[in-house]
This record gives sequence, C-alpha cells and structure tokens, in this order.
Amino acid sequence: MGSTIVVGSTDTVIPMLAGVGVWLSVFLTTPVPFDFRGDIDRMPTLKSLPVVPWRLALGQLLAPTLVLSLLQWVIVAGCAVLAPEQWLILIAIALYVPVYCFLLIAIENLLFLLSPVRIMAATPGDFQALGRNVLLAVGKIAGLMVTLSVAAGVGAIAYFLSAENTMIALAAAWPVVALCGAALVPLVALAFQWFDVGRDTPA
Repeated sequence: MGSTIVVGSTDTVIPMLAGVGVWLSVFLTTPVPFDFRGDIDRMPTLKSLPVVPWRLALGQLLAPTLVLSLLQWVIVAGCAVLAPEQWLILIAIALYVPVYCFLLIAIENLLFLLSPVRIMAATPGDFQALGRNVLLAVGKIAGLMVTLSVAAGVGAIAYFLSAENTMIALAAAWPVVALCGAALVPLVALAFQWFDVGRDTPA
C-alpha cells in the first residue's frame, strides 16, 4: 500500500510541476531580455548589420531561449530526483522545454517589435508604458494559449487513435509547437524590418 501511495503522489506531482514550469516561464521572460527588448537602444546598429533579417531574428531569439531552457531543465532535474521511476515522461518534458521556450520568446519579441515599450518605465508613474506592458502580457498569453490548444488538439487525436498512449500523444504534439515557433521567425524578422528607429523607439 505504501508503494501505491508513492506512485499516486508522483503521478500528481509531475503534471503539477510541469504546469508550474509552463506558467513560471511566462513571467520569467522579463528578467531575460537578451533579445530585441534589451537591444532597443541598439536598433540603429542592428539595422546596419549586413545580416539577413531572419538570421538576425533567429540569433536574437536563441539566447533567451537557452537561458529559459536551462531554468526549466533544472525543474525537470528536480522532478527526476523526486520521481526517478517517471524517467520516460520526464525525458518527453525535457524535449518540450526548448521548443516551448522558443515559441514563448518569439511571441514576446513579435509583440514587442509591433508595439515597442521599455521593460522598465523610463520615469516613475509612466502609466502609458505600464498599460502597454500589460497589453503585451495579455497578448503573449493569448498567443501561447492558441498555439498550445492546437498542439493539445493534435495530441488528443493521437492519444485516442493510439489506444490512449500518452507518449504517442506527446510525440504528435511536439512538432506542432516546434513548427509554430519556427513559423514566427520570419514574422519577427518582418516586424524588425518594419521597425522605424526614429518613430518606434520608446522614450
């Protein structure tokens, strides 16, 4: 009976910690502005670089993705210590980490380039900047929910077609998340090209 309790608890803890990791990363994007958000004052330099826009956009997205992924993998490693018998599902979660983080960072940068605002307001009480930050956060969560809902739908179809095999469902949903993140790269590059240094740089 004791072993049954342990298995039941780990079956509950793993999804709970995975959910915490997913939503925690949404709020961790602000402390890691190693992308266009942090380079807002270097936009003239970035625009003058002889680099194809999509490659520049990809490079901007990879750095914060790596940082967020490392933080998420620490959580996964903690889960592995608590529930080593769940190693297979933890490996699947670890594989989801980089594509999920890339998707999140891509959405964040796309919205930022379309409506640039400094992460920290230049002056205290700048309610306009605060309001735009709130709108960006709402847009980020909305974009994330739409993408994850599509991936979950594909995973659900695979789950029922495979006689309720969780690993097949996860394997089917993974490319959806990855492709959605990849599809955002040219959009981020286009938003970067549209960015007008004189007009769009926030005060």
